Amino acid sequence: RQCGMACLIAATVTTVGFVRVLLFGTDLGECIAIAVSLYVVVLTSILIGAALPLMLNAVSIDPAHASTTIQVIMDIMGVLIVCVVSAVVLEGGWLPQWLLEADLDWRADPEFLD
Repeated sequence: RQCGMACLIAATVTTVGFVRVLLFGTDLGECIAIAVSLYVVVLTSILIGAALPLMLNAVSIDPAHASTTIQVIMDIMGVLIVCVVSAVVLEGGWLPQWLLEADLDWRADPEFLD
C-alpha cells in the first residue's frame, strides 16, 4: 500500500515539475532528466521515510530519531540521484540526439500566442 501511494505522489509531483520546467523554456532533454530525477528522489524519500522508523524500532532505537536521519540521507542521496540520472539521460545515449537538440522554446515563437 505504501509503495502504491509513493508512486502516485511521485508521479503527481513529477508531472507538475515537468510542466513547470518546460514552461520556463528549458530544453526537452533537460526537462526529462529533471523529471526522472524528481521521480526517483520523491519515491526514494517516501520509501525510506516509511521504512526507517520501522527498522529503528526493530533494533530498539526510538523511531523519533528517524526524521533527522532521513533528512541527512535524502540530502546526500538527492544530489547523487540528480547527478547520476542527469548523466545517464543526457550523456548516456538514452535519448535520441534529435530530442536533445530540439528547440521547443514556445516563448520564442510570436505566433504561438495568436
